[in-house]
Amino acid sequence: MSDAPPNATPQPPSLPPPLPPWARPVPPPLPTIRRRRSPWSVAFTALLWTFLAVLVGYNVVTEGRWFRPEDHPLAQQGRWRGGEGRGPRRSPRMDARALQPTSLPTNLARIRIEMSGEAEDALRSQPHRFRGFGMGLDPDRPEVRATVRCGDEVFTNVALHLKGAAGSFRPYDDKPAFTLNFGKHAKGQVFRGMPKVSLNNSVQDPTFVSETLCRDLYRQAGVPVPRTDHVTVEVNGRDLGLYVLAEGWGKAFVRQHFEDDDGNLYDGGFVQDVLERPLEVVSGKHKDQHPGLGRLGKALEESNPGRRWAALTNTLDVERFISLVAVDVFVCNWDGYAINRNNYRIYDDPKTGRLVFMPHGLDQTFGVGQRMPTSASIRMPMRAQVAAAVLEHPEGRRRYLARIGHLATNVFHEEALLRQARDIAARIQPTLAAYSKSAAEEHAQWVEEYCRLIQARVQSVTQQVSWVVARPKLVAKGDSAILRDWTPQARRGRNSRPQCERVVTEDGNALSIRMTGGFGAAAWRSSLLLDPGRYRVTGRLKVRGADPSAHLGFRAAGHEMPEIVAAAQGWTPLSVEFAIGEPETEIDVVVEFAAWRGEALLDADGFVITRLEENEDKAKP
Repeated sequence: MSDAPPNATPQPPSLPPPLPPWARPVPPPLPTIRRRRSPWSVAFTALLWTFLAVLVGYNVVTEGRWFRPEDHPLAQQGRWRGGEGRGPRRSPRMDARALQPTSLPTNLARIRIEMSGEAEDALRSQPHRFRGFGMGLDPDRPEVRATVRCGDEVFTNVALHLKGAAGSFRPYDDKPAFTLNFGKHAKGQVFRGMPKVSLNNSVQDPTFVSETLCRDLYRQAGVPVPRTDHVTVEVNGRDLGLYVLAEGWGKAFVRQHFEDDDGNLYDGGFVQDVLERPLEVVSGKHKDQHPGLGRLGKALEESNPGRRWAALTNTLDVERFISLVAVDVFVCNWDGYAINRNNYRIYDDPKTGRLVFMPHGLDQTFGVGQRMPTSASIRMPMRAQVAAAVLEHPEGRRRYLARIGHLATNVFHEEALLRQARDIAARIQPTLAAYSKSAAEEHAQWVEEYCRLIQARVQSVTQQVSWVVARPKLVAKGDSAILRDWTPQARRGRNSRPQCERVVTEDGNALSIRMTGGFGAAAWRSSLLLDPGRYRVTGRLKVRGADPSAHLGFRAAGHEMPEIVAAAQGWTPLSVEFAIGEPETEIDVVVEFAAWRGEALLDADGFVITRLEENEDKAKP
């Protein structure tokens, strides 16, 4: 019998004291489970490591050449294709630190730049931080003083800084571009009549031809542009090779092209429109006054199309501006003002009271850089606000189409352009051969590729200006017309080449889009000139053998028909309505087909445009 009281709480049994760590037993190891690898896995791993070893070894031997696509052997052989270009994406780079030319020809000037070690260190320290579109480069751009020699001429106290934007800037120890201001610290000092020049490294133009050729085309169209030449450059004994010398923007340039040089010359900045931010004033008598830009801003804010056009013609040198846009489109200047709001200057001419737009930075034209194909439409939309406002008005659009047609048929002849491009290249070929025979051979290949692009662009523009935009007579409600003028637009896929052709089927004439070899997209397009009113475009198409992911699109004047589901058999009806507010408005009717395989057939005689309301102005006797 227990001696504990009846209501006592039971106590847990006592535990032995814990063992010290050194005395605790070691648990047995877990059993090892070995996973048997397949022979294929072992072979793949070995192959991968072998490839990485070869890659690293090749990179060491060639000093990083593998990781510079422009210097890859495939690029040098012209086997890297992209866009419409048949050559490498960039020209093979000559190491500017190792150039040791033989005796150079004397047809190109030799510019020798000398500066102190402190000046070199200052240029090496220049940051190149992209601060966003419209902001340009970092403002902390060091400027140094240098001595420049050219032949027997010696120029002292020359202001020098590195130049270039997101694509063309190179650091000092590479192949930098320079701006030389001869008159900033030495009043009246000029280089061949130019107080300021730029030495462009042409890293985005392997031909060294684009700047000189295209500036001459703008000049022929009546647009003022600075002069260019080719030179070789040496900096503190380091030979940097061939450069494009361009006349600098400033009062001296203005004085050559305008009767009154007191107006403001504006720098358009980097990828920004005229009124987005205050523009830098390069020269001018009253730099704090901007009457021309003020009038331009008010004109663009005008909501009435007629009054806006009148204000633009009183503020803008419309003829020169239309010529600028026409040449921009003709030479595929995708990085210019009209298309990309970049690389432009503006002069506020006090003599006429109008603004004159001028191009700058013409090193990527005729498809070089693959940002704008040679087949690009001459009726493409314009990103620039002024260009869009001018071409939105029927009169501005009519003048533009007439201007580009005149240039294509009467001024920019294919044979003359090709001859001029080859003449420019022939002048610099001996100098390139003195540096490197292989560089001269590759340059010749690039020039021939550039000439092929010129030829393709001239043929494309010539064909486009010959197209007559249909203008159906649709006055009364219910008036209709059949769309007859269709043009194909095939967008090449990765492994496919969509085929667009006119065919005859059991149902009559048809427009065919057929996919072969992989995913692709293509369209048929018809353009019309319409007066104000409401319209409906109807048609029908048939799809055969398409994959389930195939896409169909149908739009007119920017209005798209939603959710097009092709019928399993027979024709699928199409219909879209839209309204036009301006007279002589050009609209596009587009039928698109994208798929991995299959064919879309458009009824060539079945697309009809119908007026939905009376045109009161046209109906009046």
